Amino acid sequence: MKKKQKKSFNKIFILIILFIAIIGFYKSGNIDIKVYAEAANNTVNEETNMKDYIILVNKDNPLPDDYKVELEEYDNHLVSKDIISDLDDMYKNAKKDGVNLNINTSYRDKKEQQEILDRRIKLYVQEGLNKKDTEEKALTEVQLPGCSEHETGLAIDFSNPNKPEDNEPMWNWLRENSYKFGFILRYPKDKIDITNVTNEEWHFRYVGKEVAKEMKEKNICLEEYLN
Repeated sequence: MKKKQKKSFNKIFILIILFIAIIGFYKSGNIDIKVYAEAANNTVNEETNMKDYIILVNKDNPLPDDYKVELEEYDNHLVSKDIISDLDDMYKNAKKDGVNLNINTSYRDKKEQQEILDRRIKLYVQEGLNKKDTEEKALTEVQLPGCSEHETGLAIDFSNPNKPEDNEPMWNWLRENSYKFGFILRYPKDKIDITNVTNEEWHFRYVGKEVAKEMKEKNICLEEYLN
């Protein structure tokens, strides 16, 4: 009788140990799976954001019809919400160096883009250029609707129409430092033959810190980077 009781007790004890071990393994597995899933999800999100940041937008690469951007207001201007934090850091660091950044233009939709292009064409018509030359010249300075980086919310024109004397120091600072915050000078004067856009000292584009750093070190424009 005692032997049977001992065997029964041993079986129960072993079952309890196994049960505890299984629960512990299951919980551990759940945690590992969750951590892995979150890490994988973050990697996917980072890769997706990276692709969004380095999207090439020009006359040969118009924005997809379904392109959407979430906008937030910064310094009374609308920009992609994804760049707010780095943009704010850039403003604060410029301020420490005695430079006041000023946004003149940021996000604009297709309608506004068309209005700007129409005004530029009208200006050149008044100057006496023929239709062909007028359109060609205008399109080196203003993109067609759907082909402007400003429609991504990632591009910003920094200038101060009210205090033009502040522009040169601001642009110099941005050329030297903007890459630290994920921004690049989008249309440098030594890359006109590649970008097909005239030099715009004021036009900066967010591409993310890693890409901006690499482009700065290699002295390349976005077209060259993507190639």
